[in-house]
Amino acid sequence: MLKAFRDNLGLLSLVVVLIGVSSTDAYYGAFGLKYQLLSIPANHLLYRGLTSVFDSFYVSICYIASVFVIVCQGRLAVLFGSIDRVRFLNYAFVIVISIISWFSGLQIGRNLAMEDYTVDKSNLPMVQKILYKKDSNASEIDGAVKDYRILLQTNAGFYLLRPVKDPHTESPLIQYISGGSIEVIKYCIRC
Repeated sequence: MLKAFRDNLGLLSLVVVLIGVSSTDAYYGAFGLKYQLLSIPANHLLYRGLTSVFDSFYVSICYIASVFVIVCQGRLAVLFGSIDRVRFLNYAFVIVISIISWFSGLQIGRNLAMEDYTVDKSNLPMVQKILYKKDSNASEIDGAVKDYRILLQTNAGFYLLRPVKDPHTESPLIQYISGGSIEVIKYCIRC
């Protein structure tokens, strides 16, 4: 039974990782960025997988079903009459839950990106001021003080986003600024 419990904890971990990767991929993909090239740490993917439970009913069902299977492992063996049948059921369950998790994560990522695309709905921090280093070749960004938001901050630099009023007819503008060219960046979370 301990082995079955350990295997099913692996199932729950798989669900968290699948949802985290697929939602992160869909979110940054909506902005034309490949998350694999952005140096996003693994703990961000896990965080997205764990917090996605608040963004989707289907993700909640995946987590509840996974925990239910883990808790009921002993009862399932008695109900189905053999461990082999339970093992087959577990494999089928892993396949179904993996598919649902992946597509639920994609939908969550797209929905969050659509919100951040939109000026009125974006939750991203708004850029207040950017000061470049004197020896920097970076050029000023028009309207950076009032229109841009921080999409992503990495060790290498900042990805800034200018959201649009109607994401169905307009495309947001993405600007990358190398971290080595910035002296100071001020931003406001609740502006």
